[in-house]
Amino acid sequence: MTLDLEVEAVKRRLPASIEYYRTMVATLDRIQKRSEASAADYTRFSLAVGALADCEKQCHIDDCYNCGQLSQAYGKIGTHFSQASTLMEVQARAAQQGMVESLKRHRDLLISVRELFQRRDRIREGNMAEMLKKRIASNEAKLKTLRTSATNAAGGSGGGGAAVGNGEGGGGGVTGSNSASIGLYDEKIEKITNNINSVSSLRLFRFPSTWFMIA
Repeated sequence: MTLDLEVEAVKRRLPASIEYYRTMVATLDRIQKRSEASAADYTRFSLAVGALADCEKQCHIDDCYNCGQLSQAYGKIGTHFSQASTLMEVQARAAQQGMVESLKRHRDLLISVRELFQRRDRIREGNMAEMLKKRIASNEAKLKTLRTSATNAAGGSGGGGAAVGNGEGGGGGVTGSNSASIGLYDEKIEKITNNINSVSSLRLFRFPSTWFMIA
């Protein structure tokens, strides 16, 4: 099986896999919330039993053996439920931080792969890679032309400056015009350079017979 066929097989499985992972994440989330709610109920029951144990100690008979034993039994029951509540909270927290988060990460990875394939298909249909190559080549040609023009203008400006130094009064206006032209060329060069850099900043990487683009 070629790589293209393997990619197509992965693309066909992705929607169902993503949906199954979403179902598992939602189910485990509900289980974890129910565990937390049960732990809270155990805590409330433990507090109620502990309060009942304190209440049973106040017997109308001094040194009542039965009430003391009953109060002690209530205390043990309350301790047991308190320990069970703590254990359930720990289990719920471990499930949330372990299994649920791992499933969420894997689900997000599958979604990212699906979006990657979608961008690949859009680029293949729109032939975006070739368009970007042409834009870069065109901007580089413009930049080269402007640099050549700026160099020629700078040479002319040097000649005008020499004429001014020799006392030719009309040279000052020419020099000012050349300086303005050089400034204009510099602005155009900077603009096109930034344009080339912005286009080149798109990272392209090769996949079998297809270009992928990540902004």
